[in-house]
Amino acid sequence: MAVALVACGDPGPVDAGGAPDAGALDAAARDATAGDAGDVDAAVADTVTDTDYAADDDPDLLNPERGIYYWDPNPGDPHTLVAEWLYLGAECDRDLVWAGAGDAATSPVLDAYAARLVEHRAAGRKVVFRPRYDTPSTEGELNRCGVFQASDAARMRAHVDAVAAMLADFVDVIAFVEAGYLGRWGEWNHAGHAASTAPVLVDPDARRAFLAYVAETYRAAGVDRFVEVRRPLFARELVDADPTAHIGLYNDCFMTDASDQGTYSNVESGNPSNFDSSEAAKAWAVAHTASAPFGGETCPTDGRERWRDCDAMVGDASEPGALHMSYLHGGYAEEARPTWEAMGCYDELRRRLGYRFEVVSVEYAPAATVGQPTTIAIQIRNTGWARLHNPRRASVVLRGDERLVVGGAELPGSVEGDDVVTWGPGEVITVRARFAAPAVGTYGLRLWLPDADRPDVIPYAIAIASTRGGAPLRDGATGENDLGLTMTVTP
Repeated sequence: MAVALVACGDPGPVDAGGAPDAGALDAAARDATAGDAGDVDAAVADTVTDTDYAADDDPDLLNPERGIYYWDPNPGDPHTLVAEWLYLGAECDRDLVWAGAGDAATSPVLDAYAARLVEHRAAGRKVVFRPRYDTPSTEGELNRCGVFQASDAARMRAHVDAVAAMLADFVDVIAFVEAGYLGRWGEWNHAGHAASTAPVLVDPDARRAFLAYVAETYRAAGVDRFVEVRRPLFARELVDADPTAHIGLYNDCFMTDASDQGTYSNVESGNPSNFDSSEAAKAWAVAHTASAPFGGETCPTDGRERWRDCDAMVGDASEPGALHMSYLHGGYAEEARPTWEAMGCYDELRRRLGYRFEVVSVEYAPAATVGQPTTIAIQIRNTGWARLHNPRRASVVLRGDERLVVGGAELPGSVEGDDVVTWGPGEVITVRARFAAPAVGTYGLRLWLPDADRPDVIPYAIAIASTRGGAPLRDGATGENDLGLTMTVTP
């Protein structure tokens, strides 16, 4: 049976950490930091709790790895994502080599792509990556090898090896990875063409093995990203065989008809991973995207698309919310954005896509003596639809005459709750830092969520969606979030 898709190119907070009572917190801080302080009998610094924070409702708050994306952003677009396709149609029967950016041995197509990644990094953007076996001048059409893949499966795997090596050198710029390689537009379909134009795609065993190869090769190279496919069926085929597979989903005809132009349909009869209905496929996707990324784009069909209903887009029972949507293309269905703007839901849509972290409260010690066991507990709520999916750690920073990071060489200690990937939608999380008070001075308290691969790229640090005294917390010069609190350390 043909693989055909139409072309389309909060619950209440759940306290995941909670705020411990003061006695328990003091005891824990004493146990954790007495050795650093050099005095097992030292009293824990007295703490107070500050809740003087409000939600930052700015829908254009810039944050990496979430939100609206475009194919061709302009400098005025308040977005951090861009689609950057890797066109391999002209390379369908050629080997690819990655020997490093600018190296004479590197294939020109990969070197040119790497140059675009450098430009996006400099602009503070990250990309939605997809390799495709067509060309920019023949969008969605057969390549010169007469297929929607490489000339043969072995060459295509060799291409995956070279692409993985390139991505590993620029993993910080890669926000999301869409599987690509197979089918028209790299979307894993051959709509309007014979099955012979996509031989790997139409063979269930071959496509499952190829998807596994892509995911495993990328991760082995150090590209710690989920690999997304359009149909839940294709994801389920691999997840059924390997529940640990890092496979996500995307939908490039989001909220059109009941099956989203075939996205939720089965492909061939007798496939053990088939769903009983489109509704069952969507329910599986809802469960799967609780821990795996989901994105896509709207597409125009018959004027009755479901995305035209704002209640369905951002209401309590919204489909983007149920599917934990992280990113959405803002341009293919040209009527979508004006429709949402006219109906008054575009701002809410932009706020809820992906993660959105807000400070609830900070428990801290306004005063301490040098070496005294000290604790800072920051409660954070995720009001977005999704969790962050790429590795990242939170840091608590003290800024005085020196910049001190708790748990770093300059300020030994421990931080709990710092794994940002675990901060699920609707949850309240506590980041708790324990340390011995540093040298005499006054220190501003800050929360820093830098990029795991490039902490030096300031736009890649996460901005907390909170204000204090009407001002945003983000410090644009450092990428840190200034909590507006100080701790004074005396002799």
